[in-house]
Amino acid sequence: MDQFVSGDHFQMQPWHRTLVRHLFHPDPRRIDISCARAAKAPQIPRLLYKYREFNNQHLEALQDNVLWAARPNSFVDKTDTGIRSRSPDFKLIEDEVRRKYRVLSLSASCSSQGMWEKYGGQSRGFCIEYDFFSPTEDVLDRDRRRISQIRDKLYPVFYRKRHPRTLDNYVKAWMLTTASRNADTLNPFFPIFFCIQKQASFREEQEWRVVEIREDPAYELRIAMPPIRRVIIGSCADEKHALILADYLRRKNIPLHRAVSNKEH
Repeated sequence: MDQFVSGDHFQMQPWHRTLVRHLFHPDPRRIDISCARAAKAPQIPRLLYKYREFNNQHLEALQDNVLWAARPNSFVDKTDTGIRSRSPDFKLIEDEVRRKYRVLSLSASCSSQGMWEKYGGQSRGFCIEYDFFSPTEDVLDRDRRRISQIRDKLYPVFYRKRHPRTLDNYVKAWMLTTASRNADTLNPFFPIFFCIQKQASFREEQEWRVVEIREDPAYELRIAMPPIRRVIIGSCADEKHALILADYLRRKNIPLHRAVSNKEH
């Protein structure tokens, strides 16, 4: 495990490596959830963002303050959540992850030009800012518990430089314990590691992901989100859309800001 989380394979900080060692090792005897949480919790950004195109579906989700987690096999980027390998075991675990797991992608940045272009309707959409650590007095007890549960399922994305060959052995070991159906020898967190990987070229996205498992492949996961702190409308958004957003957000007492394009700096 120490070998494939080295700097030769992934762009990781020390706390990333601690998280991986204590949560994603295929051997459940190595799991230390308390250590993993202690490493991750201080690193979770208070503010996380979701870029949106301007359409009725996204406006309704904004109104209800919900987002939908997607199956990895529905991602536009087909290399997402996968690692190239000649091992047939990789294909098996990849298929399981893409079929059973649900992933909600968020970003720690609201100023990524690439994200605005790709997910924000070419800067004509909007970006929602969620507060994952709202002051206690602003959040009901049940909502505070719900947000805490979301944070528990929130993971940083690891940006890989190249395929870690030593991971083949860990995948094989995990597949063998899965085949034996011995829950005592199976780390249920291990497949999550495949849901939080992307190629290094996407590093500017500064992505964090909520990951959950659902056995029913047809199940659509609706996630009630933390409080919205503000909404940022794209620098190229139509004034009509800006007025629609402003009118709605005014009733919710949510500020609306406009993004500044790189050309305006």
